[in-house]
Amino acid sequence: MKNLEIVPATIDRVKQFYGNKHIKSFRGYVALLDGYPVGVAGLTYDHILFSDISDELRPYKKDIVRTAKNLIKDIKYPISAIANENEPMAVRLLTRLGFTHISGQMYWRTP
Repeated sequence: MKNLEIVPATIDRVKQFYGNKHIKSFRGYVALLDGYPVGVAGLTYDHILFSDISDELRPYKKDIVRTAKNLIKDIKYPISAIANENEPMAVRLLTRLGFTHISGQMYWRTP
């Protein structure tokens, strides 16, 4: 089994995962599998929860859920999320985290 670590996101780790793609400022985590970034999850400063994971991270479902819960546990204001319809576990995870379906792919959570 490979060694999975969930660590605070840094600019260098995020760039390793996304390359030169521009992303919004956020606070969050990077999943490292044997030291290589395989996922990023965070909350943008305009209150949008997001995550991007690679296929290598998919078998670690418990770690994905635990990280998402840790990310939003102390948030005292409403946040939104968009469920990727190509991601099979997105809707189930958002529902488990207390999000309500608004319309289309948009979800909303109040503390």
